[in-house]
Amino acid sequence: SGGIFYISTKYADKYKKEWKEDVHGKRLFYFYSPQLLSRLSKLDFEVMYEDIETKNGKKWTEIALRKR
Repeated sequence: SGGIFYISTKYADKYKKEWKEDVHGKRLFYFYSPQLLSRLSKLDFEVMYEDIETKNGKKWTEIALRKR
């Protein structure tokens, strides 16, 4: 209780998953919007901070949650 959880994921307008293959092999990526992360966590967590950041030309969803 009271612990902080921080997550930063690639931004998407809506949830999606995407397979990519590169030198590291075939990998599955998940994309989330801040709204979806807030809805998924609202029963057990309180949203402390959420933002959309642009890093290296790509958007990222950032959210900090506090355990109830």
